[in-house]
Amino acid sequence: MKISQLVKRTGVPKETIHFYIREGLLRKPRKS
Repeated sequence: MKISQLVKRTGVPKETIHFYIREGLLRKPRKS
């Protein structure tokens, strides 16, 4: 799933998602 899709589905700001990826809470999305 792309970050933009995750933002639309969850309503979580993309900056927060990037923070979670940096902290290891989420895995980096695959390129598609």
